[in-house]
Amino acid sequence: MKTDSLLHNIFIKLPSLFFELIGQPDINPQAYKFDSVEVKQTGFRIDGVFAPVAADSDLTVYLSEFQFYSDEKFYRRFFAEIFLYLRHHDDVERWQAVVIYPTRKLEPQDTLAYEVLLSSWQVQRIYLDELLASIPSDAIEGSLGLKMMELIIEKKETAMASAKKLRDRVSREVASGQTDRQMLELIETLVSYKLATFTKEELKAMIYTETEFKQSKLYQSIKEECFEEAKLEGKLEGKLEGKLEGKLEAVNGLLALGLSAEQVAGVFELTVEQVRQAAKSQSN
Repeated sequence: MKTDSLLHNIFIKLPSLFFELIGQPDINPQAYKFDSVEVKQTGFRIDGVFAPVAADSDLTVYLSEFQFYSDEKFYRRFFAEIFLYLRHHDDVERWQAVVIYPTRKLEPQDTLAYEVLLSSWQVQRIYLDELLASIPSDAIEGSLGLKMMELIIEKKETAMASAKKLRDRVSREVASGQTDRQMLELIETLVSYKLATFTKEELKAMIYTETEFKQSKLYQSIKEECFEEAKLEGKLEGKLEGKLEGKLEAVNGLLALGLSAEQVAGVFELTVEQVRQAAKSQSN
């Protein structure tokens, strides 16, 4: 999964987070339209552009890039994209570039050609680990977006427990049922990015309640996957649920993470006795 797409999805749902990250939380995100922008005739794409909604606005245009891997030529590409964008948008007079790194270690050393820009107010570099360390813990707790940023850079060992807490918070705070599901799917995407080695069954058991899981895209994905396997094996579609129920490899891992046998049974649609038997057989 590409992290630029991940953060693009976060900013689509939480545009106010961008302005929190750049230290301007008072800016009204409703005055901006956010999108990724492909620069004409180049094949270049800027990860995210916050452009004013009003055509005659004198607001600053923000051009953002999420750089989560090492690339020594990054600034050469990024500034080329920016100036081509300005060439094709001659109405833009005020602009600022924002680069988001998870850590300073990923910033390229090839900066000499752009020293003046990099030291000016028009370019802001954000290192998530340093930024979050500088923000009071109560301020981070009070911001859903900052908690998501914290999850992005959190160690794998503790990320899942944090994701569970974040999921519970979303369930409490988001009023709309549809928005609630979207936010839960966003948290699932964050966890998938952090924990690519975990199975789908582990992810859905730790993020969703049973009812929410059956409404999710992840559930449909698992069902479709199982259905294709069933067709290849010449099985009837009616056996799909039985095949889904038979995926017990994650039982011990879920129990070790603190889920009860009843919780695991509910999510996997098994009996408590089946869960206990599966855990017993896997421990032998």
